[in-house]
Amino acid sequence: MFEERLEVLDLFQSRTYLSYKACDNLDCSTNLGHKSHFKRCSSCERAYYCSFRCQTVDWKQGGHREICQHLRSIRLREPPLSPRETSFLRLVMDRTYERTRVKTVWGQQIMFMIENPGVPFYTSFDLSKGTDVVITVQAVPTLAGGDEQSRNWAVLWKVYAARLARSAGKMDLHLLVVGEGKGVRMRLMAMRSSSAATHEAKIHIVAEVAAGRLNRVHRQRVRRARSEGPLEKGLIMGAVDFGSVKQFKATNKGREATRPDIDRVLTFDSVKGAFEYFDARVHAGKVVIKVSLD
Repeated sequence: MFEERLEVLDLFQSRTYLSYKACDNLDCSTNLGHKSHFKRCSSCERAYYCSFRCQTVDWKQGGHREICQHLRSIRLREPPLSPRETSFLRLVMDRTYERTRVKTVWGQQIMFMIENPGVPFYTSFDLSKGTDVVITVQAVPTLAGGDEQSRNWAVLWKVYAARLARSAGKMDLHLLVVGEGKGVRMRLMAMRSSSAATHEAKIHIVAEVAAGRLNRVHRQRVRRARSEGPLEKGLIMGAVDFGSVKQFKATNKGREATRPDIDRVLTFDSVKGAFEYFDARVHAGKVVIKVSLD
């Protein structure tokens, strides 16, 4: 992990690194571009626009009027970050997402969508433990807290959830958690894409799972393994090349794998395989997606 951080730092300090932004007016046709093409809101210092017109539209119709002061309050209550430090956090988030999206992120997101249909979600990337990143997918909070900071975050979640719904599949919510002294710093980031292809692929896979088609090959392998001899502990997981019961117990506080656990592993492995195919099409240029993390 330390070597990966050094690689990110080297990239950040190199002349080849370019920081991209997305216009925060979700209806903007410009969408993505180099950060030099955008101007930042002088109050909250978090929203970016390609033109004064887009800033006006987002203020009046996009919800920025509601969220601007809360973004400013959150920023002022935290130790200040320079624009360069903020850009570095974005790069850390970007590289962490790229490294984990196929094997972990997309699979967890699909499983959440299967188990919580229609519920808006965000993906948390916790780098505060000092080890590898801890990734979880959770429902967007809907309840306001008691103190000012909690209320600010409640409004933040509400507006971002609304923007997520309006984005037509071109936006994901990511929460980056990093260590800061004895505590942590959390930064909510919207990942904007030039295409809804990834979102549409997720919807398609959810439908395939619901119809029972995606697991068919894996279940056939399990039945074949059963017919060849007695079913030993862990054989089902081994049959789908996903790991042993020992590994399952290690990541689930020693809990024995039950039939629902095994079914869930089968589904997750199927999802991962489907997205590996999708990702190969992306890298082959069959699907073109540009991404900006704000």
